[in-house]
Amino acid sequence: MTVPKFATPPVIDGKLDEAVWHNAAVLKDFYQIDPGDNIAPSKPTEVLIGYDPKFLYVAFRAFDEPDKVRSTVAKRDSIFQDDYVGFYLDTFNDKRKAFEMFFNPLGIQGDGVLTEGSGEDFSVDVLMESKGVVNDAGYVVEIAIPFKSIRYEAGKGKLWGAHFFRRIQRFNRELSSWMPFSRSIDSNLSQAGHLGGLKGISLERTIELIPSLTLSESGKFVRSFGPVPLGAVDPGRIVNEPIKFEPGLTAKFTPSSALTLDLAINPDFAQVEADQLVVTANQRFPIFFAEKRPFFLEGIDIFRTPITAVHTRAIVDPD
Repeated sequence: MTVPKFATPPVIDGKLDEAVWHNAAVLKDFYQIDPGDNIAPSKPTEVLIGYDPKFLYVAFRAFDEPDKVRSTVAKRDSIFQDDYVGFYLDTFNDKRKAFEMFFNPLGIQGDGVLTEGSGEDFSVDVLMESKGVVNDAGYVVEIAIPFKSIRYEAGKGKLWGAHFFRRIQRFNRELSSWMPFSRSIDSNLSQAGHLGGLKGISLERTIELIPSLTLSESGKFVRSFGPVPLGAVDPGRIVNEPIKFEPGLTAKFTPSSALTLDLAINPDFAQVEADQLVVTANQRFPIFFAEKRPFFLEGIDIFRTPITAVHTRAIVDPD
């Protein structure tokens, strides 16, 4: 399918009331692939696609009875008990790895990377904008994905693999797809459709710098010089140590689509999501915590094996 180029960018508000959407490519006539086997879906779905030099625009019209749409205000990557729509983007068309992006009816995101043979990794967060609105016809989700947020192969004649999906929970978790699925083929990406016509976009060399500065102060209790009456409490005093400064820097440089350089100097991971509290009493072995620090997430799929050979959470304070 050829993706048309938009003359003006749409406003991401979940309304699709701009004239530019009339020029979008439209995908419809989905197949129900679960629990049915490539049969007609219970509810129709439309996908609208366009782009400009900086963004890929995708919109879903999910037709349904609005009072039966399941949606909640959830955390990112916690939307999969709701109804949702989404897609895979195999931006190198190698049928091995794809970005996956899903959205509930309110536009809340669940995103990650799918690697054939290894499964899904939802620790990846793609910078994008989305908005969902439940209306009289069902719901609409509108999305803008900056090209600089993903890695891709640019150039004339290049194709991207693509799948588009919709999940309806109340119909036995019905899943419908733009492309039919053969259950005899144990692969998602080899059965993808293709997006073409993405002209005038080029690879951007991006630099991301995240400086940090941590200040800390400690003190100690100093006893009084004179004698303390019997039964009295020594008032003493607190003597503060000098304030300590801990500067740090995390940097990411992307010179090409196939190469990323990460640098961390005394990094501060205080902004990273905290681990869920786990009771560790009477535990024979250490509790496994998933890696959430951005520096260690880059390229982590290279080290992902059936048996965890590299556990980066063990790297706490390297010298």
